[in-house]
Amino acid sequence: MRGRRLIAALLAVVMTAMLGFFTYAAYGVQPDHDVAQPSQSRTAVAADGTDTGDGDGDDDALSASSADGKAKLYLSANRIGNVADAPSGITLTLAVVGEAGTSYTVTIPKSSSYAGTYTIGPGDDLPADIGTVTRTETADAVVFSIDFKTASASVELSVNLTAINNYTSQSVPMTIIGESTRTIKWTCRKKTMTQAEQMPPLTIRQYVKPAMSPKTPVRTSPDQGSVPAVNGKTDYTYRFDVNEVDGVHDDTSYASAQVNATVNYGTTITIPTPPHFVLNTDATAAKNAFDDATTISQPGGEGHDIIITVPKGSGAQGYQGKPGYYLVGRINAANTTATQTFTASGDITIDQTYVDAQGVTRHLRKTLLDDWSEQLRSSDQKGLCPVANGQCLKVTIAGNNTDNDILLTDPSHLTTLVFGGFANNSPEDLEDAVITMDVPSGFDATAIVTPVSATDLKGLTSYRYELTLADGTQESGTVAAGGTITCVKDSPIRTAKLYPNLLAAGAHTADASSCTTLADDNANCAGRVMLYLQGTLAAKYDDGAPVKRGDDLITSISLTDPEKAFQWDADSRRFVQFSVKASVTQQVIVPSQLRAALQPFGWQNGKEPGNLESGYLSVYQGYGGTTPTIYEPEFYYVLPTGTVYNRQKGLTSLNSNNGKSPSPKVSEFQASDGREVVKISYRGTGYWFNCNEGANTQAWLSILGNATTGVYPYSIYVYSPTTPMTNRKVDTSAASWNPTWVEGRTADLYEVGGGSWSVNAARILMSTTQVQGNLDVMFSRNGESNDIAATNTFRDAREMNIEVVINNGSSIVQRNLQQFVNLPDGGDDGFGIRLTGPVTTATDRSVVPDGTTVTYSTAPATLSARAVPDTTSYVDAVHVTDWTAIRSVLITVPQLSSNTVAGHFILHGIDPTLAVDAGKSESVESGLYISGLQLTPLIYRAGDERAPTITVSGKSTITAQLAYVDASGTERVVPLENLTRHYRNNQDVFTKSDFPQTLSELKAKEGDLVPAGYNLESIRIVGDTTARYPGGYPAGTAQWDTTARYDYNGSVVRYELLSTAAPHMPITGTDGFWNVFTLSALLAGMTLIPGWYVFSGLRRRHGR
Repeated sequence: MRGRRLIAALLAVVMTAMLGFFTYAAYGVQPDHDVAQPSQSRTAVAADGTDTGDGDGDDDALSASSADGKAKLYLSANRIGNVADAPSGITLTLAVVGEAGTSYTVTIPKSSSYAGTYTIGPGDDLPADIGTVTRTETADAVVFSIDFKTASASVELSVNLTAINNYTSQSVPMTIIGESTRTIKWTCRKKTMTQAEQMPPLTIRQYVKPAMSPKTPVRTSPDQGSVPAVNGKTDYTYRFDVNEVDGVHDDTSYASAQVNATVNYGTTITIPTPPHFVLNTDATAAKNAFDDATTISQPGGEGHDIIITVPKGSGAQGYQGKPGYYLVGRINAANTTATQTFTASGDITIDQTYVDAQGVTRHLRKTLLDDWSEQLRSSDQKGLCPVANGQCLKVTIAGNNTDNDILLTDPSHLTTLVFGGFANNSPEDLEDAVITMDVPSGFDATAIVTPVSATDLKGLTSYRYELTLADGTQESGTVAAGGTITCVKDSPIRTAKLYPNLLAAGAHTADASSCTTLADDNANCAGRVMLYLQGTLAAKYDDGAPVKRGDDLITSISLTDPEKAFQWDADSRRFVQFSVKASVTQQVIVPSQLRAALQPFGWQNGKEPGNLESGYLSVYQGYGGTTPTIYEPEFYYVLPTGTVYNRQKGLTSLNSNNGKSPSPKVSEFQASDGREVVKISYRGTGYWFNCNEGANTQAWLSILGNATTGVYPYSIYVYSPTTPMTNRKVDTSAASWNPTWVEGRTADLYEVGGGSWSVNAARILMSTTQVQGNLDVMFSRNGESNDIAATNTFRDAREMNIEVVINNGSSIVQRNLQQFVNLPDGGDDGFGIRLTGPVTTATDRSVVPDGTTVTYSTAPATLSARAVPDTTSYVDAVHVTDWTAIRSVLITVPQLSSNTVAGHFILHGIDPTLAVDAGKSESVESGLYISGLQLTPLIYRAGDERAPTITVSGKSTITAQLAYVDASGTERVVPLENLTRHYRNNQDVFTKSDFPQTLSELKAKEGDLVPAGYNLESIRIVGDTTARYPGGYPAGTAQWDTTARYDYNGSVVRYELLSTAAPHMPITGTDGFWNVFTLSALLAGMTLIPGWYVFSGLRRRHGR
């Protein structure tokens, strides 16, 4: 007996293992992926930054599985950061057979408390009808909670850990320098468990290895490349660059010229100086203007080492782009007849302390063998510049905008006509420099703003000036640096000479430039270190001729020094004075030549199919435009495949200009490639669209439930017949162009731009049902119909279609799929959808698998998670005798391959009672059964949030008019626009109080439209008897104090007036006694029937 029990136990163990394997394989959990193999070598960071050989992370596991084999967590790689062959990111995937009621958590530790080596992405989502994925962020981790709430599913969910580069801002200082590990933990809790079960963890290794590449100090002012030798006993500016990276990604990119603050726990830089070098500590401090605790000193004085002390946390990061360390000083020696070279005798050393991830204090040391060297030029050198052509002096000039267009307009908003700059890159201080600006006729130049800078223009405190005006008047004076020179006389400047008190060696302004492309507004360019010639474009030249379109106006600037600006002239073999000169030509344009600029902006916050608010497309401030507005543009947003416009959300962040923000007309249509286009039109509004706003005119997108994983392009075009644009014109002859994107337009079309939209469908088996009403361009989860007319391509406004798609995103073949769809049957507060014919298929981006059948039943399916609905009542299309009697459709797919979409199956139907259904909604019930009950069915019940819903809406527009006969006997009908009212059908009440009921009330509303000398004779409501409504519903007339209906639309409240002076009766139309027929009869002497006369008179007297 004991032997039999032992054999039975062994057999049980074997069978359990086999069943576990088959369960694992049947649900497709084992992914068929090529898992990245870790490299066989690894580099670690030692105390001195040298290579210590292989790391020890190669044996870390790339995957871990649950004990029952139904869940597996795996990594695409297990190391990241500054290490050989490190990937650009790591993908973490949970492959699981999730049973209803089961939940998993995956806890991914952050690389660091701030940034680090990787970021943790949003991760995949589950369809809401399966369960939820919740992402929770804590101080040190991101926790993903996966709950299979309503159904079982075989699914793979991934999250990306994206590598961070050296540019990204890091904590100061970092605490993860060197090698460290991060452990990923995960749990499983089934509905039968009292607490979660811990699963085997996975480990990631991260590497941070700081590195530096310092450079010997170089002279920057004047530039050492163009001025190899300088004067003794004169201060010059040098710069020392450390070029240190934080090392989270590599050893070279995005280095900081200063010590990198993120790895600095204290750094000392020792720089031996050339003999006789004296550091000007005050000027050095002013030039650097540190905002931290860094200090630069020369403790031993002349010829001794410079010490740069950078305490913990001081320095800069690569993304800040700060310059290195400026050193201002001189060689304290006299120039001689020979060129002298002064070279430091020691090596530059850097000793940096840091603390690694394990808390160990280490040092990163660097020695620079290149010695600092400087030259003093010969005292016999006569020329100012080391080379000919005056390259050590510089002037720059720029027009009012970057395009050098200048607008002829009145009034002008321009503030600056020309920007100017100058520099002394010679070894000499210039005390007699002359800056000359020649201003053309046509410029109404009235002032010059002078530059000032304590560091870049050291010692320059004032400018003496001489102005020559257009009328020949000369003005002179002195202004403090940074002050404004203004004409005293009312005549524009034509020549300006400026005499700065000092242009020190290396002194310079910023290079002249405009800060804007706008042709008539550059006020924002103020405040920079450069010359500003202020004024506007004149209407006439100095000789009285008009300034006109296409004229070129040239402004020039020059710099010389009559005492020192000499250079050798080879022809005359002597030293001659020189000057440097620059000019700018600006062309006159008129308003019709102004060009606007826009660019697209897309923002996405959700990627999963079925997301109703996944983000928006918009337009954004462009660059390069000469005008900030577009007159009455029409935009075409060509949406990415798999998305539709969220009509319920509508447009957000409407464009505004000078307090105006009109609502554009928004419409939708479908292009020939199947994509939806949203047209946003300002036509007819008189609005100037503001191009200088951030993301505006935002159209929100819903991702369709049947969208498949991918990255899909979108594009935005603008039709602008009035305002030209800098954006590229659409090439309508290009092979890739689709004219249906813009309704066939061919002229005045510009590309705003485009981008991409991501869809990340869960790798899961699911079905999607969507609807389309007569207001919908495409299928979506929330459809809409109007009770009167279709705005899409439906020929019959009653048409309502249903689309079904089955998507096998799982990694295994699925068999025996049964998709039931129950049609809405209406009821007391709903409406029914009746089929008009058999189901059709559209195979765009999908297939119809072999053996697929569609059958129909006159009874709805009973959808239950415990039993497959009875299918004995379903018949094929051939045996359907009355399509309107069908209440349920069954789609049977015998086999569906992995990563395959079956469909699209289209159910064509109508709402027979559409005209009276405004305000009603119906949802479509469906259920997907997989191999019977192998997995919990996916059931969408009517009324569920995820069930597709179609809503009928409608409104009636009721207008008003005056009717009277004027003094000439002509009947007048005057529309009363202020009395137009809109009512929601089946919801709003058409009340008398909405319209004036007395003449005084009417005059109060419409004022001058009501003629004097008339009384209010009657108020009648005239219906639109010519209207035709869906399903043959009859026309009608609105009735006071009743709920609006479909047939109230088009009714007119008619105010009939009677003259108080005229002896004749008014013409009141065919319904009243005093119509054209009776009036003519009386005039002809005909006898009227008394009874009819009395009846008609009573009707007229009571106003009916």
